[in-house]
This record gives sequence, structure tokens and C-alpha cells, in this order.
Amino acid sequence: MNFNLQKFSADVKEFRKVNNLTQSEFAGKLELDNHTLVSLFEQGKRAPSKEVFANYCRITGRRSEEYWEATNEMPSAYLMGKIQPADKKALESVLEKIGMREYLFALYDRVNK
Repeated sequence: MNFNLQKFSADVKEFRKVNNLTQSEFAGKLELDNHTLVSLFEQGKRAPSKEVFANYCRITGRRSEEYWEATNEMPSAYLMGKIQPADKKALESVLEKIGMREYLFALYDRVNK
């Protein structure tokens, strides 16, 4: 399952505008300290935390199920397509180290049997 950030982003913006709320006012309703997160939500640059999403659903009357989509993609493959090149390189390095560690443990186990 993947969270549909694009739908969430559009719905946040629409709800706020239909209800004539500023980003600061909506942030207050979501129990956020400032409007910056509302701006990031509307731009599709940030997904909400579990608590903020629960507040959003309560305030707007939306159901959480509306924002989840079934997918056949592997989560890491999905992530790799969404991150910046520099972050991708760092993640690949970490995954390579994890793979090397698992290989060494498997090799150690085979030798010591």
C-alpha cells in the first residue's frame, strides 16, 4: 500500500480554500505549531505524520482509506525512484554494506558448520 500524497496535497489545498482558512489557521486546527507544514503538504513535498493525518481526517470528514492505494511495487524500489541523486547514492552505499555484511555472515556460517 502506498499513501497517495498527490491526492492528499490537492485535498488539503481545496479544503482550506473552500473553508476560507489561511495556512496558519488550518495549521492550528491540525494542532501544528506553524503553517510551514501545511505549505509543504499543499506542495506535495511532505506526508503527514500519523497524528496529523488522524486530525486531518477528523476535521475534514475524509476517510483514511481514500488516501491509500494498492501497489505491486517493492517499497525500496518505489523509494529509489523518488529520492534525490545524492541521497540515492548514499542509500545504495548503505544497502551495499548491509548486503556485504549478510554475505560475510553467511560465509562465516558455512565455514563454521
